[in-house]
Amino acid sequence: MTSVRQLQSFVDALRADEQYDSDVGHWTFRSGGSCCCCTDAAAKVAKAFGGRVVGYLAARNRSARIGAAHCEGHDFALVENRFIVDYWAFHVARLTTKPVLDLNSREDQALARCLYGDADSWEDVAVASE
Repeated sequence: MTSVRQLQSFVDALRADEQYDSDVGHWTFRSGGSCCCCTDAAAKVAKAFGGRVVGYLAARNRSARIGAAHCEGHDFALVENRFIVDYWAFHVARLTTKPVLDLNSREDQALARCLYGDADSWEDVAVASE
């Protein structure tokens, strides 16, 4: 069973994996992928913990705080159908102070509804394997 501490440690490891790529003009992961792309970090978390990448289109999930103002939608990792892990919202966009939300916690459930809107609008996102 995965713990919040393990997931937080993985987010810390992702931060340590960052490097500025002057050729492309933005931050990337040394292990591959863009730090600026929510899907890339979510895929790393999902792969490491046997989770999945889920997301939504902002136009179909207007109750989400993360959405149209930032991009056309948003993706994040869902581990054990219990933990939302969102490196991008935490570290890149700084839209939350918590990179890991435990959906068994009422406080985190409320924050998840605010940030990610209606869970019925979330869909699995296909990501290329490395």
